[in-house]
Amino acid sequence: MSITINDNGQQKTLIVNEIAQSAYPPPTQGGYWRLMMPDRKPERVLILGVGGGTIPRMLLEEYPDVKILGVEISKEIVSAAIEHLKLDEVNMDLVIADAFEYIYQDIGKFDFIIVDLFDGFNFPLKCLSPKFVERLQELLNKGGELYMNIPNIDHALSLI
Repeated sequence: MSITINDNGQQKTLIVNEIAQSAYPPPTQGGYWRLMMPDRKPERVLILGVGGGTIPRMLLEEYPDVKILGVEISKEIVSAAIEHLKLDEVNMDLVIADAFEYIYQDIGKFDFIIVDLFDGFNFPLKCLSPKFVERLQELLNKGGELYMNIPNIDHALSLI
């Protein structure tokens, strides 16, 4: 895995395998991150795939008292994000673990779950498995929302 930081003087971007994964400070326009924000105020949020912390920061800007549990598999990404993007200043519980295993622990219920498990160009197809999706549904409170960052297969096929 290749991890680099791009610093243009106004914003730092965490790049994983040549793809921008996180930005600090979070962008006010552009990127997919704004599309991952909930329609209403959540009390408790689970983020699978924290990266450099763009989404948790945006949630906390909008909802300062939201409780966030973030899961990130890569110690290297977390270390780079702490060093360059101040991830350690984000008010959340951060766990270094494999999301596909971690969700089977007793972690409680959530109002909002975000699945953002891209690793550069790589997308784990397990995100679309019935077992995984059913477990996420079990973790949602009644009326809760599940957002997934998934590839646009039609677009990818058009590039072939």
